[in-house]
Amino acid sequence: MSGDIPKGVKAAILRAAADARYPNQALPTIAANHNLGIAQVKSVVEQHGWPQPDSMRRAADILARAARRDSEVDDADEGDVYLEIAIERLQADPENVREDLGDLAELMDSMVREGLVQPVVARRHQSLLIIVSGHRRHAAAVKLGWTHIPCLIKAGVHPDDVLGKMLIENGQRKDLDPIEEARALQRLKTRDRLTDAALGSKIGRSQPYVSGRLALLDLPPAEQERIREGTMTLAAGTTAGRRQGGHHRPGAQGKKSAAHLTSHHPLARAVAQLCQQQGHSKHTPGRVGGVGCGRCWEDVIRSDERSKIEARS
Repeated sequence: MSGDIPKGVKAAILRAAADARYPNQALPTIAANHNLGIAQVKSVVEQHGWPQPDSMRRAADILARAARRDSEVDDADEGDVYLEIAIERLQADPENVREDLGDLAELMDSMVREGLVQPVVARRHQSLLIIVSGHRRHAAAVKLGWTHIPCLIKAGVHPDDVLGKMLIENGQRKDLDPIEEARALQRLKTRDRLTDAALGSKIGRSQPYVSGRLALLDLPPAEQERIREGTMTLAAGTTAGRRQGGHHRPGAQGKKSAAHLTSHHPLARAVAQLCQQQGHSKHTPGRVGGVGCGRCWEDVIRSDERSKIEARS
């Protein structure tokens, strides 16, 4: 209903409502001053922070800046741009790591009460604007019937950077469940051929954190679902995942002992072959299970882990 009202007029409406001593009583006068119906004015203020004066003023500032620019975004424009964008111009990112947007009712209530405090962030792709962060905010705005939404269009965001940015944002906001996060980490690790340590550095996490999340992917589907539901702790899930994936290092507390690494291990033949190729003798110190040295066990196990991750992806 408010989509056809010019942005400059919307800004004026919001400022008048924010400055009114009795906003409800002022709406008819505001509508008459702009030759609009009461319903149109209510639609504007309800989408932009009503009844909070500060929220309405912030929205008015954004609209006023947008009114000084073309209503459409110039794809050749350089630098970040902060505008109110038509909802239909925004497209969900295919790299979005959220599998389920969840219940939007609480978010919708907040947006009706306070407006959209944090804008959607998007990147340019040809004539489209692809959402980098704010998929839930965008979905809530669509359900509310909004025609426009505040959006920060970031310059210089390469598609290959998007998945990492989403994971960084999740570290700040905790939007993803652990299994969604683990799958996203796996995709990024495989795509960019990163070690766990390098992946952790990329998203601001430690190597043990990354390895622990990836271990959850070795759990059976039923146990992964328990992690998502919160009926299995992350610590228990990580331990079980490492055990089932065979990623325990010999001798570590709470992990499989060196007795697990014997000639019966499925990777024993590969370890023995690698040890032979490396010229390690049977008398090399640190030999485990009578098969190969600890270094060769480690290399073969890690190589097998990478192969499994690539196969899953």
